[in-house]
Amino acid sequence: PGRESKVALREIDGATLEVVVVDAAGETVPFARLRLVTPSKLPWLDVDDAGVQRLDPFTDAHGRRTLSRVEPGLVTVYASYGDGHAKAEVDLLDGQRKSVRLELR
Repeated sequence: PGRESKVALREIDGATLEVVVVDAAGETVPFARLRLVTPSKLPWLDVDDAGVQRLDPFTDAHGRRTLSRVEPGLVTVYASYGDGHAKAEVDLLDGQRKSVRLELR
């Protein structure tokens, strides 16, 4: 009581991760399921600048998805489609943009 503390809070921008999922022949896979494991193990939420949250875990019809505001650090991306599965680890820095290609096996 009677003391004042000043605190500066800084929200990270997060990284942008562009994901493309392909089959063994190198063809993109439409609507593959994605899962992200972040360094904190907290669930990643896809929220755009307008505050709208995308709930589905799928790539688009061309096997692509851009994941925004991903927690920096070592991130593991999983993809699945039918019986095929893929996994990639990506080391992300705050504000960085990276691409990852996942080949289903």
